[in-house]
Amino acid sequence: MARILSAGLAIWWLFLLLLIDESAQSTTNCTSNQFQCQDRCDTVCCGNGCCPSGFICNVADYSCLKYSTAVQSPVVSSSLAPSATSSSNSSAYNAPAASATASVAALALGQRNCNSEADFPGHGAIQGDNVRLGSQQACMNTALAEDEMYDGKAPITYSATLNDVPYYFAISWVRGCKTTVGSASPAQPLNQTSLDTPNHDVVCTDLLYDNWLNCTGNGGVGGYVDAGCLRYNFTPTASP
Repeated sequence: MARILSAGLAIWWLFLLLLIDESAQSTTNCTSNQFQCQDRCDTVCCGNGCCPSGFICNVADYSCLKYSTAVQSPVVSSSLAPSATSSSNSSAYNAPAASATASVAALALGQRNCNSEADFPGHGAIQGDNVRLGSQQACMNTALAEDEMYDGKAPITYSATLNDVPYYFAISWVRGCKTTVGSASPAQPLNQTSLDTPNHDVVCTDLLYDNWLNCTGNGGVGGYVDAGCLRYNFTPTASP
């Protein structure tokens, strides 16, 4: 009888040890199986461990990051901090009007029109790097469906002042202009043409930047170019 009781106690102690070990695993370890992982972790499974409440898993190295510091709002770089900006719904810039005698415009890249330096007396030194960055800012998110442009839609504008030099960018549908399409993406205004069409894949940033790059001999004061009915304009002004 004593031998049976001793064996029973041994089995009981072994069962308790297994329970303790399982409990420890439930708070410190997760398996690679997601369902078992969810059963064992109260919050987030991270690699072979669990992140406590208020933490998220950094999958780069499977470390636990505190949620309040790991998840933050996007930070805008101050390298091109604008003095003033206007949204795509801004009415500050009036779209240019098409000629009263204009026919249907070709869905193609037009001739670039360069500004005269005489129209910008006393302008500061216009830096190509700043024009490039400003072009990128103006074109940001223009590939979104809601930014598709058509006749009558408010222009997309962006302005910044750097080292006391203003930079102004605008993308607009020339008022009254008609072409072979009723709307166009400001990100890629000619992407509805055939693949072998010249400048089929021209993009917003280059259209704006090239108004500085390819308008030589005018002190960098830019100009504009039309792609179908969309006009891409850069001038060294704070507003139009």
